[in-house]
Amino acid sequence: MVVSPSVSRVLPVSILGVSHIPELVTAYLLPRTIDAAVYMYLHTVVQVYGDVLPWTVGAMDGAAAKGCLNICRTLQTTRTEGCSTAAFTGASLNGDVEILQWLIDHYPDLYDPDQCLTVAVDAGQADVVGFLNQRMGDYDKTPYLEIAAAKGDARVLEELRPWLNNPYDLDGPLHQALDNGHEEVFDLLLETLDRDETSRFNFSALNTAAYWGQAGLVELLLRKGIVGSARMPTYYTATESHLDVINVFLAECERSQRDISPVLVTAAEKDHCAVVECLLRHVADQGEDAITVETRNRSIAEAFSAAAKRRSIEMVKTLLGRCPSEFLCKSCKKLGLLKSLRLRNCCWLSVREDIWRIVSTETTLQQ
Repeated sequence: MVVSPSVSRVLPVSILGVSHIPELVTAYLLPRTIDAAVYMYLHTVVQVYGDVLPWTVGAMDGAAAKGCLNICRTLQTTRTEGCSTAAFTGASLNGDVEILQWLIDHYPDLYDPDQCLTVAVDAGQADVVGFLNQRMGDYDKTPYLEIAAAKGDARVLEELRPWLNNPYDLDGPLHQALDNGHEEVFDLLLETLDRDETSRFNFSALNTAAYWGQAGLVELLLRKGIVGSARMPTYYTATESHLDVINVFLAECERSQRDISPVLVTAAEKDHCAVVECLLRHVADQGEDAITVETRNRSIAEAFSAAAKRRSIEMVKTLLGRCPSEFLCKSCKKLGLLKSLRLRNCCWLSVREDIWRIVSTETTLQQ
């Protein structure tokens, strides 16, 4: 083996004279293959060690990844090693359409379109995405749309058109755009759906965001005028006790005058006192017209009944002072609570002019 000039310069003269030592050091420092020297244009290294070190598919793989088409062509005509699928993914990652086309023409059996497209979409190589999309014909684009939507890459999304085989194909990408806060991409995808499908997705997205407590997404959807039924999303937030989402919904309800008071019942059933307090403050500010007051009082009475059934002491205390006695009496009679509410010290509920209050902190609820 030829001793490397660098080794000759570094080793002491006394060691250089020892048989095989310089050769062993050179062999130890050399790479296992000549591949890197080939695609790094290290002509001297290739000339000196090309017959010593093995050649593999890594030479063309590296050349393809670095965008060296001339090296790929030379290797294809002068060597027999060829390439591997890594050459295709390397060209896709590098965004080199010309090399990718050349590889497909010369090594079609190694071409994996799904793998190449996944790499290109993930890397944001829109030109390669467009090239592959045209070649692949009819295929399931949903996984690639989801990757691009999650990254907020509108250009890649455009290169993947047309998108729809059926409207549900966009549900995943739309959720990815929403979850990652890519409003522009969300709008771009939503434009493809017709009015009915848009409403279906919006309602589903609003419910999902409310259920998981994603206040930012809820606010984004509401800002776009996506409301649908205010009760259902608010039902989810009351169920899961997401106060931040509740406040976002209440701000929307104030603008649109939606009646959210029935959600009090859900929050009372789930024993979420903080949510109930928040909702009570909201309904108290909804106005004093006869219809609003009637609806509010009935909702509070119904919530009280739900809390009483669950024997929730704190919730009963919270709701008792907010409900007029007329509705409270009706609720208690309906549930038979006039016979079941008592205090451990044998005192009954005291009755003021218009409201009932618990006068002991040791209240118990019995069936």
